[in-house]
Amino acid sequence: MRLIIQHISGMALTVGLVLLCLLLQPQIGINSTLAAIILGFMVANLLPIPAVYDAGIKWCESHGLSIAVALLALQLDWQVMAAVDNLVLLFIGLSVLFTFMMARLLARPFGLSVQQTTLVASGQAICGSAAIMAVQKVIKAPSLAASQALVLVNFLGFVGIFFLAWLLPWVFADLVKQKGIMIGNTLQSMGHVVAAGFAVNEGVGQTAVLIKMCRILLLLLPLLLLLLLKGKYWGRENSQGTDATTGSWLRWIPWFIWAFVALMVIDQLHWIGESQRNWLIEVGDFFFLVAMVAIGLGIRLRAFFAQAHRLLLFGVVLFALQLVFSGVFLYYLY
Repeated sequence: MRLIIQHISGMALTVGLVLLCLLLQPQIGINSTLAAIILGFMVANLLPIPAVYDAGIKWCESHGLSIAVALLALQLDWQVMAAVDNLVLLFIGLSVLFTFMMARLLARPFGLSVQQTTLVASGQAICGSAAIMAVQKVIKAPSLAASQALVLVNFLGFVGIFFLAWLLPWVFADLVKQKGIMIGNTLQSMGHVVAAGFAVNEGVGQTAVLIKMCRILLLLLPLLLLLLLKGKYWGRENSQGTDATTGSWLRWIPWFIWAFVALMVIDQLHWIGESQRNWLIEVGDFFFLVAMVAIGLGIRLRAFFAQAHRLLLFGVVLFALQLVFSGVFLYYLY
């Protein structure tokens, strides 16, 4: 009961802002996804939000987005699946390898530790906050380093939403597949991918989400296993020789991916009636907006600029290199 009370204020604020966004969006004439994240950002940085709201806001961001992505399976255009071919999978792998290599090369000039570099590179290359928290557990990085990496990656992803939504129509014109691959392969978290992709159009959003899932499924688990094998490099193994990260590898796969696959199969087998399917799609659209508002509420500029400035510059340079690498590959080779 106490846990519900702790969450309810932040959840109520987030849902209230979603309803306000739905009311204002027809008048302001911009995409509802971008309108939701901008509204959350403005409220977070113009009005004082008590700390008691944070738990509910974080719940809306993580679980709201998970529900929305799972229900996206009911809207999936099967032609989008063709975007994930062998060349794209190779491209995703090369992009992650490139990000980690650049991070290691840039670490010394920026005066960053191996742990800081690994945390930021993991968040940038794979799946944002989720990758950072998972990697922190494996390499036993200090909480301060993890929190700085989280703030940095979330801020860069927030900026990247608007930058890519503006840039890609200009660079790739009507090439839906390339736009989706670019967004899904470069933006940090699933929330950032959803916001940028669907801000362009439905096809780009669906492609971007699939590419993002590939990054998580194909790369997060191998990365964690590799870091576990290198655990002695940090000299932080406990006396029992065990680690909190042992256990089934299945727990590292986000539950919404399992739900997405299950709903995709159920939908293709026509086990859901048309009216129920339409209702679930509307529920998913609503939770998308809930997650977007929560992401906006989580970007606090004051907290961000209080972090290490060298880390900020490092993240900006690394993100720029990712964008250039991906853009060149897609524009000239794909």
